[in-house]
Amino acid sequence: MKKQLTTFDNLMYDLSQDFSDSEKEEYNYWMPFSELIMESVFLRDINSLTQIDLAKKINSKQSVISRFENMGRLPNYDFLARISKAFDQRLGITLQGDFMAIAPIHSQNEIKYLAKKYKMTTRDYIQLLLDEKINEVLNNNSTITTSDSFSSSKTVELDSQISVFQAAAAQPVTLLAS
Repeated sequence: MKKQLTTFDNLMYDLSQDFSDSEKEEYNYWMPFSELIMESVFLRDINSLTQIDLAKKINSKQSVISRFENMGRLPNYDFLARISKAFDQRLGITLQGDFMAIAPIHSQNEIKYLAKKYKMTTRDYIQLLLDEKINEVLNNNSTITTSDSFSSSKTVELDSQISVFQAAAAQPVTLLAS
């Protein structure tokens, strides 16, 4: 029986299992850029913007947006910052991508509302939520519930030796928020 894939990430992970070491290295190298492009296309779509519309908003040309979206152009910081601003977002870049978290699109308005209610920046509020959940998991819970971008969830049993990781919880965590 063929395994059912639920997300693009699952599909890409499954495909990458057949890659040679050099192909896996190439895949890992380009994946963050691919994800950035997919995010830009998604934001353009939910904001009902064409490539021409986005180009006008960032004082550029449609062909530049097309080259970016087709991985034919490596963007510089200014280009990415202008696209982010066009979507009324703040660009976030980190060298520690494994420790980066992005709030799901469907939760972002509520998070912004709650951050404002508690007189916090969105970034600080998300960091507080993340810190609290990490502490909760490390200090007594044996399960966590995870969900993917399609809102399916699963319970993950944590190793009873989780206290080994408590020292790591004191380390700073890089978190990017829109």
